[in-house]
Amino acid sequence: GGDSEACKVAWDIVEELEAADAHRTPANPTSQQELSYGPLIMSLDLLSAKIDRKMDELNKLSTSLVESGAGPEVERLAYASEEMKGILEEAVRSLDQYR
Repeated sequence: GGDSEACKVAWDIVEELEAADAHRTPANPTSQQELSYGPLIMSLDLLSAKIDRKMDELNKLSTSLVESGAGPEVERLAYASEEMKGILEEAVRSLDQYR
């Protein structure tokens, strides 16, 4: 439903993306208008912190489900959540040069 945790997470993501879009400058910045990665990187930092927490929750939940007898599809969630956290961490780290 509209009040579910998944819905709240989806809206958080939408809001972060909208905030990033609001700070974008035209593709060809003029001398008065320089391209700034700052707001975009800050948005990624906020979103990655939320996603990191959610991936921890997903990992714990999927591990519990597997221990209760869930199939390999659910077991893959535990691995995928850890992989996603690693990918996100690498992406955030790669942007350090723009901070």
